[in-house]
Amino acid sequence: MKEDQAKAVLKINILSNIIVHQLADILDFWLRKLGVVCEIKSGNYDNIIQDAAAIPRDEVVIIFWEAANFSDGFHYTIKNANENETAKYRNKIAGELGLVFQSLKNHKKVLFNAFHSKPFELGINPGRLATFVLESNEELLRVKPDNVVVLDLNPLFLSVGLEQCFDLRNFYSSKALYSIDFFKSYCDHITPMIAALAGKIKKALILDCDNTLWRGIIGEDGLEGIKISTPFRMVQSAVVELYARGVLIGLCSKNNPADVEDVLNTHPQMILKNDHIVIKKINWNDKVSSILEIHHELNLGLDSFVFVDDAEFECNLVKEQLKEVAVYQVPEKVNDYPRLMEDIASRFFRFEQSAEDLEKTEQYRVQTKREEAKRAHHSMEDYLRSLELHVTIARNETNQVPRIAQLTQKTNQFNLTTQRYTEQDVSAMLSSGEYDFFTLAVKDRFGDSGITGLVILNRREEAAVIDTLLLSCRILGRNIEWVFMDMIMEYIDKPVIRAAYYPTLKNSQVSDFFDRLNFTRLVSDQVGQHYEIEKSAYRAHNEIDYIKLTTWKKS
Repeated sequence: MKEDQAKAVLKINILSNIIVHQLADILDFWLRKLGVVCEIKSGNYDNIIQDAAAIPRDEVVIIFWEAANFSDGFHYTIKNANENETAKYRNKIAGELGLVFQSLKNHKKVLFNAFHSKPFELGINPGRLATFVLESNEELLRVKPDNVVVLDLNPLFLSVGLEQCFDLRNFYSSKALYSIDFFKSYCDHITPMIAALAGKIKKALILDCDNTLWRGIIGEDGLEGIKISTPFRMVQSAVVELYARGVLIGLCSKNNPADVEDVLNTHPQMILKNDHIVIKKINWNDKVSSILEIHHELNLGLDSFVFVDDAEFECNLVKEQLKEVAVYQVPEKVNDYPRLMEDIASRFFRFEQSAEDLEKTEQYRVQTKREEAKRAHHSMEDYLRSLELHVTIARNETNQVPRIAQLTQKTNQFNLTTQRYTEQDVSAMLSSGEYDFFTLAVKDRFGDSGITGLVILNRREEAAVIDTLLLSCRILGRNIEWVFMDMIMEYIDKPVIRAAYYPTLKNSQVSDFFDRLNFTRLVSDQVGQHYEIEKSAYRAHNEIDYIKLTTWKKS
């Protein structure tokens, strides 16, 4: 299987009232660097309303709706417009926004650049164009649907420089307002958002210690000899902020464990503390071996990791041997380090956060206790019985929509079809009455793993179709998937159930899942393997009697 064939293609549509043809190629290049395979199309020039009405719901939409070209010469004609003319313009924009948002309100995600008056009004006193832009942005924020993300371009203008962002000669001759430098910066800004929609979300940040969390070498300089200057404190603060957003923080350092513990526990300028760290590999092993240990213990794919180190040798070694890991080297100039950490933080971007995110570190700490308990038992069955597993299955709970969407976007290993859905997708599917959403939450004597399983059932056809079946890697190895399937099959009221397995680079472990349930293989196509079973032929797993089950039907 070629790599690109194993990846779903994300479709992106660019709408604009100016010429932005250079954007598509630059965006495609940036996204492929992050492993996102995309198909990018551009709408017709100044045809936003009509093009928006024709875009399929599963596409991401980017909108460049420039105030300077609301109408031909608007950037200067508005300066002399009377109040009646200005009101007509205002009503026209409000009406057009309403039409566009009506067409796009159920789409995967819409990235809408906020209106601005650059580079035509730059003075201290706002002119007529700037005032009109302010009013238009207020209307934009008032009427936009939840799936629309409004992007403020002003930080990009400041970062790149106004003169470098705009090409007035091309704007006056062909309505091409922006420069290549701007488009590069713009793509750098939005690719983490688009990557998140494609499920390319990093989950764990692994940090070296010496000259990465502080200046100096703790084993040589001692506790009083290392320096934690403002740039290092800014970096640590950013790391703690990532922890608060559910990112797993780990340490991977060639050091004496006691020395590092001393810094974490007693240094008065340390912002990063032991409580923020889920796993530590403080030893004299090579960094590749230590990262692989972290990979196995956290049960996360290597492409979920970001690794930061100051040593060029260590960075190159990890890059060469663990190509899936994103590697960043601490810059020589320490003042550039906080800016680098901003770039690193963008790799963990996600649109929504769930309650499970905020408890992620504690959940993984509890998982370590489970592993210790497993080693203490003589058999797997004895261990599973000792866990006191309690599974709760809910059906069509609207308050779980954010978590449902997040599970589809983030789960890769135990995911039979790898369908990616946004909150808007899930809400629309629930409202249609044609789908059932079953969520699974797991507890045991060690703690609560939260909502970690999902089945989406399509009931539109004569046969029931399993659209999505996934489980978080945190709950694998406990036979929960079989109990979950038993409950789903018991609920289905149709004589035939159909399912599919769509192979990716990450989900090979479930390639025979439906075979093990005695589903009949039907046809194979370029997407995957299709299955079918008669409900009467399904056999429940009654031998799994150590899992207490609570459902929406019974307690």
